[in-house]
Amino acid sequence: MSRKVLNNVHPGWGEGVLGVVSSLGRVRSHIIKNIAKDLMARFPNKFTNDFSSNKQLVEDLTDVASKKLKNRIAGYLTRLIRLSQYSGEKSQRKPWGYNKRT
Repeated sequence: MSRKVLNNVHPGWGEGVLGVVSSLGRVRSHIIKNIAKDLMARFPNKFTNDFSSNKQLVEDLTDVASKKLKNRIAGYLTRLIRLSQYSGEKSQRKPWGYNKRT
């Protein structure tokens, strides 16, 4: 199992050991999630549900050197946006069984 130790991924975290990223399945490490959530908090209206535009924004807004890590962050951002849009649509729908006669 190959593992990489990431240093200086996020400027706010300083230098040193940030964590270990392993290549096991589709599990996202806490580094990817934390960077994505931090970007969403700083720039809430910049990201869309389009992966390509999010990938370009991640490249512009961060200093991440790894292409794979940038793509994973952009993918997680896209997923967060799509889930938030879905939950918004879901809350506007009528609850199940709303039209039933009682």
